[in-house]
Amino acid sequence: MEQPPKFVRWAVLIGIVVLLNVFSFISVSYAFPEPEYKTFCGDRSISQKVINTEESCIGNGGVWENDQFARPDSEITGYCDLYKECSALYNDAQTDYAQTAFLILLGIAAAALIAGMFLKGSSIVAAGLSYGGVVLLITSSMRWLGDLDRLVQIIAVGVALILVLVIAYRKFKD
Repeated sequence: MEQPPKFVRWAVLIGIVVLLNVFSFISVSYAFPEPEYKTFCGDRSISQKVINTEESCIGNGGVWENDQFARPDSEITGYCDLYKECSALYNDAQTDYAQTAFLILLGIAAAALIAGMFLKGSSIVAAGLSYGGVVLLITSSMRWLGDLDRLVQIIAVGVALILVLVIAYRKFKD
């Protein structure tokens, strides 16, 4: 059977890499929607009135912050932070999402790499899965690795590395 031209084989390989990554990211975002800021902080547009007392701040859902640099003769002793509590909740939810998304994508990437090592019959599909797994590792690491707890980073990446090394060593012994 005649093989397709090399540029067609490369196009298919690159297509597999891109589609594996796009499919993985879309699937994760569908299964685990990313937290939205407005869910936590709602519509807290600045009201027309000035919030310059602790009571009015708390009444509007804010946190009063004392101003250490306020002049002693000033009636205003601080300022109202309408976003402090809701932003903290949003940041916590964002960190949880990043950890979940990264671990799922890490698993998909490792599975694609391993499948690429064992797939027989089509070198293009095997290479596409292997390269797709590598690109998925790179893109998901760039996107979320910095948001994770250091221990989670070490354990997750370490387990994936050991798994791929052990399987690669057994599969490609010289």
